[in-house]
Amino acid sequence: MTVNPDPDGDRDGLPDIWEQAHGLNPLTAEDATQDADNDGLSNLAEYQRGTAMDKADTDGDGLPDGWEVARGLNPSAASDAAQDADADGLTNLQEYTLHADPHNRDSDSDGLPDGFEVAHGLSPTQSNASADTDNDGVSDVQEYLLGRDPATAEPPESSVSSGPTTTTGTSPLVASTPAEVLATAAKIQAPSSAGGGCLFSF
Repeated sequence: MTVNPDPDGDRDGLPDIWEQAHGLNPLTAEDATQDADNDGLSNLAEYQRGTAMDKADTDGDGLPDGWEVARGLNPSAASDAAQDADADGLTNLQEYTLHADPHNRDSDSDGLPDGFEVAHGLSPTQSNASADTDNDGVSDVQEYLLGRDPATAEPPESSVSSGPTTTTGTSPLVASTPAEVLATAAKIQAPSSAGGGCLFSF
């Protein structure tokens, strides 16, 4: 193949010598917009970022280059796969595998942190805002606020009362209505604005 004496004969942003070295045509501008490795980055973007044009995951961390770039991660640094960008208890690699958002600790906006949902067998991308997974009469969100497992029904004596109570001096977790349950649980166990984060560690 004859290379144009001009460093970028086809004016596509890719130096002729680079195109030739990577099996592209230095006389055809169209290949700059193509995605040779189907990683979500064009050949031009790969050249500009210094990533491999023929390798979908340049740093071998399990995250495609295009996915990393679109989410502000570094496609040339494998260490970010094990990081937890949104502090939800899931690594960036887990977020990718589960199709969750690595920059949103509650990807489905159901009030349950992604890590909490995964730890209890729930989906971080399918809302459980009104679900009662264990059919114990307490919603998954209420279970989270109360520090309980939404996938395991609690024995009757430890469940939250949904009816009125006439006993004084009882546990503050005993409430007369579901609304009071949420308000009380949120006051007692919900994360503070200063601390943030999930009630559970993973």
